[in-house]
Amino acid sequence: MGSLCGPQPDSPEAISECVDGLAAPADGKDTLILGRLNGGQFSPLAAGDRLEMNYGDQGGQHVFVAARLYSAGVAGVWAYAFEVQEGGGTPDAEGSTSHAVSACGPGWTQTETPVFMDADRAIEGVIRLVATNQDSGAVISAEIAVAIR
Repeated sequence: MGSLCGPQPDSPEAISECVDGLAAPADGKDTLILGRLNGGQFSPLAAGDRLEMNYGDQGGQHVFVAARLYSAGVAGVWAYAFEVQEGGGTPDAEGSTSHAVSACGPGWTQTETPVFMDADRAIEGVIRLVATNQDSGAVISAEIAVAIR
């Protein structure tokens, strides 16, 4: 079996950090907000926002998405599962990624992650994040309609 020689290009990775100075949600419950980072600043996604396709060294494509998680409990691990579905939520995902996030708690954790896309084409659809607390089993989710170009 053959192997690749030389340095291997790195895949983009998720980056998480605690965010200090933000108030807890009014209801004090676990909360997810989908957004993007612009110059290091988080801005929530609005319905219909456009996400730019990025192209990797290995020939794949992805979009970057940011998420803010408010964990009402103690710090712990949350499993994130991102999915992009075309149109009104067709059964087949057009893109996905999943990873574990070490969340700050109680408090906000901000994560920017690549969501890997299956095809290099424009999509009008929904991006969805389901987060599961690995200790308590609590599940929260967020989704929003986006355009991927």
